[in-house]
Amino acid sequence: MIHRALPHTFRARIGRWCLSLALAWLGIASALAAAPLQGLNDLSRARIGFILGTLHGKYAEDHFPQADLRSFNSIPDLIAALRAGKVDAALYDKISARAVLNAYPDLGVLADGFFDYPLGIGFGQQREALRARFDQWLAAARADGRLAEMQQRWFDGDPELVKMPDWRAQAVKARYVLGVSVADLPFVAYKDGRYVGFDIEILQRFAADESLALEIRALDFGALIPALAAGKVDIISDGIAITEERKKAVHFSAPYAVGGAVALALKSRLMASAAHPAPAGWRHMDDLAAGRIGVFIGTAQDLYVTQHYPRARIQRFNSQADIMLALGTGKVDVVVSDSVTIQDFTRANPDFVVLDQDFFNNPVAAAFRQNDADLRQRFDRWLATVRADGTLAAMEKRWLARSGAGVAMPDLPQARQGPRL
Repeated sequence: MIHRALPHTFRARIGRWCLSLALAWLGIASALAAAPLQGLNDLSRARIGFILGTLHGKYAEDHFPQADLRSFNSIPDLIAALRAGKVDAALYDKISARAVLNAYPDLGVLADGFFDYPLGIGFGQQREALRARFDQWLAAARADGRLAEMQQRWFDGDPELVKMPDWRAQAVKARYVLGVSVADLPFVAYKDGRYVGFDIEILQRFAADESLALEIRALDFGALIPALAAGKVDIISDGIAITEERKKAVHFSAPYAVGGAVALALKSRLMASAAHPAPAGWRHMDDLAAGRIGVFIGTAQDLYVTQHYPRARIQRFNSQADIMLALGTGKVDVVVSDSVTIQDFTRANPDFVVLDQDFFNNPVAAAFRQNDADLRQRFDRWLATVRADGTLAAMEKRWLARSGAGVAMPDLPQARQGPRL
C-alpha cells in the first residue's frame, strides 16, 4: 500500500520577492482515516478496482463476491481512483506494477503472487501463417538471448528510463495493423511522438527481421479482442494474458513472459509491520528528491530543481494548462512554480495544496538590453520614486494579493511624444 501524508497548507506571502512553491495533489482524507489493510482477506467487502477486460476483474468476481467491484478503461484512471481513495485496492499486473510504484511513491503492495498467467501476442484467426512465423522467430530469439536481452531492458529497471531501439525493415514485403492499449509501461506507452515498450520492441524487431511493416492503432484494453475478431486489426498486444476463453477468439503466440497479479493500495492503508513500516509521508520538497517534478521550461524554478534535485525526473512544460494537467493526471508528483501564479489555481482546485514554500526566493525585475543603460537607469529612478510614495505597494496589492483575479486594468495616460519602446 502507498501513503502520502497530507501536505501542510500555507498562506502565500506577497512582496517584492517571487516565492517558489511546490504544489502537490491532495488525497481524499477519508481514505487516510480508513481501516488499515493487512492482506487480500481484508478486501472481502472492500472497493476493488481493475482494468476492464483483464483477468484481474475475473479474479475479483470469483474471490470477492461481496466486494464493491469497479472497472476502469485505462491505467491512469485506475491509479487516480486509488490515490484519491475512490477504491481501497487495485488489482494489477505485477510486471507493470514496478513502473507504477516507481512513479507513485505513495502506493505500496498489499499482496502479490496470488495468481500467475502466461503472456502472449494475439493474432487474428485469418493470420495463422503470421502467428506461426512469429512463434518460429520467438523460439530463435529465446535461444540466442535476444528475448532475455529485451526482458532485462524493459522488466528489470525503470522502464521510463529505457531508450527505445529503432527497428525497421529494410525492404517491406507486407503490412499489418497492430492494436495496442497505451499507457502501460513496460509493455506499451506513447512517449515523445512514438510508441515504446517491450511489446512494441518485440513486434517491431520481429517485423524488421521478417521484412514487414506495422501500422499501430491505440485502443482501450477491453476493445482489443473485439477489434481483432472484427478484422479491424491483425495483431493485438499489451501484456495480454493467455486464457482458454480468449483462445476462442484469438490465436495466441507462444508465451513470451509470465505475468502475475499484485494488489496495490495507499501506503497509509497498509498495516504497519517489519515488511511495511509506517511511512513518514510527504512534508517537504526533500521528500521528493527522486520524484517527478514539473516546472516551466527556462524559469528560475527549472534551474533550481535541476541544481538541487539531480536524482529527480524533471518534466518541463510550456504552458500553465499543460503543467496543471500533468499534475492532475499524476504524470508529475509536484509542480514548482511561483507563489503568485499558483494562488488562483489552488483556490479553484481544492484537490491541490501547497507542499512546501519559501524553499528558495528569487528577485523579479524588468530586463533591458545591455546597450540601454540610460533607459534602465531612468526606470530604476522611477521605481525608487513609486516605491517611496506608495504607488508600487498599491500596484502590488491590486495585482498580487489576489493574483490578479477580478482586477480591472486602470486607464493610464499615454505620452503624446517621445521615443517609442
